[in-house]
Amino acid sequence: MNALQKLVLGYVRNNESLKAAISNDKFEEAFIKLQRETKYLTRIEVKQWRDAHQLAIDIDRPMYADLMDTYDDSMLDPHQRTVANSRFLNVLNIPAEVYDLDTGETDDDLTGLILHRWFYQATRLMLESIGFGYSPLQFHFREGKDLRYEVSKVTCVPREHIVPDWNAIRIEKNSDELVYFDDPKYSKFYVLIDSGDLGVLLNASRFTIFKKNAINHWSRYKEIYGIPPRTATTNSRDNAVWDKLERQLKEMGNSMSAVLPEGTEFKVHEMTAADPFNIFLQAAKYADEQISKLWLGQTMTTDNGSSKSQSEVHERTGDNYTKADVRLCEHHWNDRIFPLLIEWGYPLEGKGLRFNMSSKLKLAETQLEIDTWISQNFEIDESYIEETYGTPVSGRRENSLPGSESLKEDSEKKQ
Repeated sequence: MNALQKLVLGYVRNNESLKAAISNDKFEEAFIKLQRETKYLTRIEVKQWRDAHQLAIDIDRPMYADLMDTYDDSMLDPHQRTVANSRFLNVLNIPAEVYDLDTGETDDDLTGLILHRWFYQATRLMLESIGFGYSPLQFHFREGKDLRYEVSKVTCVPREHIVPDWNAIRIEKNSDELVYFDDPKYSKFYVLIDSGDLGVLLNASRFTIFKKNAINHWSRYKEIYGIPPRTATTNSRDNAVWDKLERQLKEMGNSMSAVLPEGTEFKVHEMTAADPFNIFLQAAKYADEQISKLWLGQTMTTDNGSSKSQSEVHERTGDNYTKADVRLCEHHWNDRIFPLLIEWGYPLEGKGLRFNMSSKLKLAETQLEIDTWISQNFEIDESYIEETYGTPVSGRRENSLPGSESLKEDSEKKQ
C-alpha cells in the first residue's frame, strides 16, 4: 500500500459523513430529470439573433433556449470552431498540477489522482463558458479504487435549460418549473460556471450570420451566372417546336450541342460585370477576421500574408488571452471544484491546482540559447533578428558578441 492509499484510507475512516455516503438509489434521485425535446434546425437570421438576445436579458423571465440555439448554429461555422478550439487548446495543453498552499511544492500523488479524462472534460467546459456565457457541469461518480467514490466523468447539462441569473435549471426549457443548483439535494453533483456575461458568441454569431448570407448569395449568383445564360428564338408558331427547343436548352448541360429547326437563332450571353467573386469573398473574409479578433484578439496567427515579426507580436497578444484563461480556470478549480471533491473524500484540504506555465517560458529560453550559440559561431543576417524577435536592427555593434575580441584579433593576424 503506497503513501497515497494510506492517506486516503485514513481520511475515509475518520470522516463520518462518508461512512454514511449515499446509496445507488439516492444517486439516481439526485440527478435532475429534464424533459428533453428534439432540437429542430431552423434558419437563424439577424432578427432571430436579436429576439433571442432580448429574451435572455429579460429581467423578470430570462429565457436562454433561443440564444443557445443561435450559438449552436454559429459554432457550425468552420472558422469559428477553429479559432475557439485554438483558444481552448492553448490552455488544455499546459500541464496542470496539485500543490501545497503553504509550501508551494507540487504533490505528485494528488496530481495523479486528479489528472484523468474527467479533469480535461471539466476544464474544457470551463473554457467553453467564455464563448457561451456559462457552463453547467454535472459530476458523475462511481465506486473507486483509491477513494470510496471517484469522479467517472463530467458532462454538460443542456444549456438551453439553464437560467444563470437565478442559478437554476428549467425542467422544460420554456417552463417555469425550476430546480436550483445550490439545493443540498443537487449541490454535490452540479456546479454552474458563469462568466458573468452572454459570452463571446453573442457578438461572433452575428458575424457568422453575415458570412452565411454572403456565401448563400455567392451560391445563388453562381447558380444563375456561373454558366452563361442561353436563349433561342424561332419564327415557328408550332407548340411542338417550342417544347422541343425548351427541352433541348435544358438538356444541353455542358455539351452545348442541339439540333434546332430552321429559322432558330441561338445566343450565349457572357457576363461582363465587375468581379462578383471578390465581393462575396471579401464579405466572408471580413466576417472571419472579426471572429478571430473576438476569440483571439488578433488575426495574424490564423491568416496568411503577415510577416513573421508581425505574427510574433500578435502571438504575444494571444499569450495574454491564454494567461487570463489559465487564471480563470485556476479560480474555478480552487474555489468551486475542489470544495466539491473534498466532500466526496478527495484529500485536497490545504491544496490548490495550478497550470505550469514554465513549459511555455522554457521554449522561449531555449530559442534564445540556440540563437546566442549561433551568433557566437556564425554570421547572422540582421533580418533574422527583426523577423524572429520583432526588434528593428540598424546595424551590428563592434565587439558586441562574447568572444568577438579574439575573433577580431585572429582576423587581423590573418590579414
